[in-house]
Amino acid sequence: MNTKEDSFVFLYKDLLARYPFFVGNLGMNQWAKDGRYFWGNVFDGANVAGFFRVERDSWKVEVFQAPVGTMGGDALNPERGYITYDNGVPWTGDAELDRLNKVELQKQGLTKFYLYNLFIKKDILIATSTDPTHSFKPLWFSDTELEYTAPTGERKIYIAQ
Repeated sequence: MNTKEDSFVFLYKDLLARYPFFVGNLGMNQWAKDGRYFWGNVFDGANVAGFFRVERDSWKVEVFQAPVGTMGGDALNPERGYITYDNGVPWTGDAELDRLNKVELQKQGLTKFYLYNLFIKKDILIATSTDPTHSFKPLWFSDTELEYTAPTGERKIYIAQ
């Protein structure tokens, strides 16, 4: 930009005052394919508390709370407002706490892998596993095609509506 002036100022403290769940570090994710929206998130370690998107022309900012269990390795779909997450063992950075979490989840018996629509706050159950440490390794191929690893190790495709 030739003027070297700020076109838009995004103050984290103002967002935090309005959205108290938005505690953590700001992460910059990606632009939507059409360039209309830029997406980012707020995270603390591996845990993601929420997402924000900024509309390019109006500078309008929207904030979306992430479901509990959303981690840094989950897959955001900036075209459709989807995020993946599961209720498996979260990474805490503490080996003993991770072990205790694994034991507790094994008692529950089922890890669930979800697609969550940030706009309408709706879960879609995609797959389950009896292994609480299973990584579904989600990856968006297109606006509607989500690839993930099934508990068998097979790569599968889920078509989002």
